[in-house]
Amino acid sequence: MAKEAVLVHDIKAPHPRLKYFDDMVDKVAKESWGLTIAINPGGKIIYPGKKSLDAVITKKVPLTLVNTALLSSMDPRLGFVGLPFKISDELMENPHNAEVLINLIQAYLEPPGLKILGIMRGADTIFIMKEKHISTVEDLRGMRIRVAAPGLYEEILKSLGADPIPLPSKEIDDAFKRGELDGMSTSPGGWVLSGPIGNKGSLVPGLIFYTYSMIADKEWFESLPSKQQRVLEDAAKACITDRWHDMKMDDTKVIKDLVDRNNGVVTYTMIPQSGLSPWKRKVEPVIEKFEKTFPDAVENYNLLIK
Repeated sequence: MAKEAVLVHDIKAPHPRLKYFDDMVDKVAKESWGLTIAINPGGKIIYPGKKSLDAVITKKVPLTLVNTALLSSMDPRLGFVGLPFKISDELMENPHNAEVLINLIQAYLEPPGLKILGIMRGADTIFIMKEKHISTVEDLRGMRIRVAAPGLYEEILKSLGADPIPLPSKEIDDAFKRGELDGMSTSPGGWVLSGPIGNKGSLVPGLIFYTYSMIADKEWFESLPSKQQRVLEDAAKACITDRWHDMKMDDTKVIKDLVDRNNGVVTYTMIPQSGLSPWKRKVEPVIEKFEKTFPDAVENYNLLIK
């Protein structure tokens, strides 16, 4: 049974994550007996940000890779995935933990009729600034910082004294040109794609850790023959979820190459683990508010991170 499915996302080329999507598409085509996947047909980002999720909900397309934070627009309990200092490479490089997290997310996706097929390492995000490195909490005070999604990311930056501005990646360049941003929170790949926007990169490990979720229209997925369902799930696991460590290494290389290539112009710093206490104290009210509002989600999540 031949069938083509459209997968949409808003990650611009030549971002290092794109090769994993291609691997998944190839695996599905070779093993599924007729299912093929077309990624962003025409090579264009048609549905940036939450629009890609809406496109699946309204059945315009059956598949999307979307920033997991945007799932909280359907159920705010899903905000647990974006809580500061929770997601980590150490946690998610364990395949068992990734499987548990996917199952936790799926429990909240049943009512809107969605299915999560995989979870991807977006990035331990970096602050990219035009003029200075971020080395203390005070450095963010009053700074207009782009974030990838509204909601929890905004609350995190507000707790640090910054002025968060949620924008899809394709709108960042124009916002900088209009003078509306002082910096942004983004992935290493996003830093490369941003060009001359900012040369000062600073990492606060674990503060804002992006993940992406591969989401399907559940009705569409269940209409596929069982073999195609299995192959699609297996491909998402093998090429997206299980490649967490490879994606981490990609980001490390991207940063090194960017700094080396721009000898002294582009610079990068990282807050050491011993210096994270002031940051954790500042965001503690955000975590406490979420825990008080959605205790069941936090309890389930805590079972994972233990």
